[in-house]
Amino acid sequence: MNKIITNKAQCTKCGDIIESRHRHDFVWCKCGALAVDGGRDYLKRSGDIDGYIELSVTEPAIVSESKQGSELKDDRRAANTGRKKRNQARKSTT
Repeated sequence: MNKIITNKAQCTKCGDIIESRHRHDFVWCKCGALAVDGGRDYLKRSGDIDGYIELSVTEPAIVSESKQGSELKDDRRAANTGRKKRNQARKSTT
């Protein structure tokens, strides 16, 4: 998911540029044809969804490698190895 820097649009009917600054900041243009909502949490458009120019700025979210990628796989391997050793020890004692 992209990180939202600004959440705004321009109505093509009245030319009004509107911006939602926080999560539930629902803002209408002056002619009432378009609304934006979501602030920096989500992009939502209401009204005439074909009658606007998107002006929002987003950037790709940075996904941390730690516990997301290779380290998570290593943790799983270590847990599986430990489980296998415990199971082998149980089998050898019975």
